[in-house]
Amino acid sequence: MNIGIERLKAETGEDEESDLDEDLEEILKEGLIKRFEYTQELAWNVMKDYSEYQGNTSITGSRDAIRQAFQMGLIVDAKEWMNMLVSRNLTSHTYNSETAEAIHDEITDTYIFLFNAFEKKMSELIHGSQLGLFEE
Repeated sequence: MNIGIERLKAETGEDEESDLDEDLEEILKEGLIKRFEYTQELAWNVMKDYSEYQGNTSITGSRDAIRQAFQMGLIVDAKEWMNMLVSRNLTSHTYNSETAEAIHDEITDTYIFLFNAFEKKMSELIHGSQLGLFEE
């Protein structure tokens, strides 16, 4: 119980004078991680939707969507996408400052480039030979 109270004090800045710059940096990191969570969710759902559009209705979750996206050439690094999924699950079920820092670094060092490459590929498909792909 005391450990929980000490962590709460540390997180709220109650145990010492808080440095505004450090607080802002922490808020930005937390915001980036939150944005990562919903961007990752959106990305695998787009993979699933595109796969269904192509006739594959057997995708039941994010792992299936990533595997199928790789097979379809929508992504080039399935292993890193699977690592991203592990990171995403960690952000949902655990809060630990060291884990958060490691995931923040993965986002800025790797995951952002995976998202950008996927977005570029999907944009090419939408604006290229399959114009109007997702229009009703």
